[in-house]
Amino acid sequence: MKIATAQLWVHDQDEALAFSTQKLGMEVRSDVTVPEMGNFRWLTVGPVGQPDVHARDAELSGRGVQFIDQPTPMLYGIDSSFRDPSGNQFRLAQLDRTSGSRSATFSRRGGAPSNGHARRR
Repeated sequence: MKIATAQLWVHDQDEALAFSTQKLGMEVRSDVTVPEMGNFRWLTVGPVGQPDVHARDAELSGRGVQFIDQPTPMLYGIDSSFRDPSGNQFRLAQLDRTSGSRSATFSRRGGAPSNGHARRR
């Protein structure tokens, strides 16, 4: 299974956008406000390439991202985690050859509900 889009609830969309682009280095894929839906904002960001986990961890740490778990060898590859300003926890993993992939991926686990949302792609 490959997840293409995941919805995240955040406290402040502008703060989430700044964190995603300035700290995580993601690019904006869409930023649309729909007046007919009470100015509902659809915000989508996605990664710009995916280097190995150690390089990504060093890059993100240099931008002020605070990691909960540093890159750690696991049975399936290398794994680490961090939180965004709204408390959503992300896993950054690089799967080894035996698991069929060597790409770095973002996944979401946990998080606090809030009054706004952003979508990461």
